[in-house]
Amino acid sequence: MKTSKLPGRDLTSGSLQRNIWYLALPMILETGVQNVSQVLDTYWVGQLGSAALAAVTVSITIRWVLNSLANGLGIGGMAVVARRIGEREREAAAHALWQTILLSSSVSLVLAVTGLILAHPLLLLLGADAEVLPLALAYLHVTLSGLFTLILVFVINSMLRGAGEARLAMTVLFLSTAVTVVLEPVIVFGWGPLPALGVAGSAWAIVLGFGAGLVLQLVILLRGRAGISINLHDLRPDFPLMGRIVRIALPSTTQMVLRSSSRLVIMGLVGMYGTFALAAYGVANRMLLIILIPGFGLANAASTLVGQNLGAHRPRRAARSAWLISAYAAGYISRFADI
Repeated sequence: MKTSKLPGRDLTSGSLQRNIWYLALPMILETGVQNVSQVLDTYWVGQLGSAALAAVTVSITIRWVLNSLANGLGIGGMAVVARRIGEREREAAAHALWQTILLSSSVSLVLAVTGLILAHPLLLLLGADAEVLPLALAYLHVTLSGLFTLILVFVINSMLRGAGEARLAMTVLFLSTAVTVVLEPVIVFGWGPLPALGVAGSAWAIVLGFGAGLVLQLVILLRGRAGISINLHDLRPDFPLMGRIVRIALPSTTQMVLRSSSRLVIMGLVGMYGTFALAAYGVANRMLLIILIPGFGLANAASTLVGQNLGAHRPRRAARSAWLISAYAAGYISRFADI
């Protein structure tokens, strides 16, 4: 592999604390904007009634489980890309990025088909009654059909962060959120010439919003604006590298699946108390996610810094990055707990 100095900020030298916040702040803003979109989604869907809100709450929990199976691949891809960036191997980083995209596309297709097959019995198991069930099915049919947009945006953004381009990843999420926020009330309530699609309209807004983000990501990568690029002429799968990415992603994927699956169990218990309980649980859960925003940003910063510094053969700096970010996260949670 050829080696060359990559454009952008060098995260393997200089002030470690400055590098942490250089990465973390855009990531915190990115996650914050995404949660604003979710709060607005709750508001608009809430106008349709408690059954609609319960339907979206149950559907999103199922989608999270499917997403977690694929989004772990973003962690694996980020780790490999960050290591190659730290080693100054531009072509190897680009190759890993492209292989992760191919792998994620295949996984998203399998998950979408599986989700469409299991949607009805799973909704019944989670307590969706006769009023909630058709609304939840309509929402899931749209989101699962467009699942590849959601998965690829998160996976590619992870690898942009691994390359040290947290601001580009933030820009992608800003665009996705803006498109979703603008389209949702228009499609849900049928403003102008468009028909009112109700709960399904909320799903369409999300799919179209992430579709816009995916288009922007492809433009960024094809033009090489992130210091790494993809070559559409190199479509050949590299199965050994894919296997390595999967092995790296496996611990994170397992953790994500266990966490999202636990929400399914809780959802099933809450569903025993009826539609209003499901709707209330959905609102409270989204409020909780807002509290955790800084932690998500710091975690992503840690992944990038550790990966790049290990790639640059600076294990002590990588370890110090992890400890410093852990201290920041623990300090935030402690302060919040006191309040």
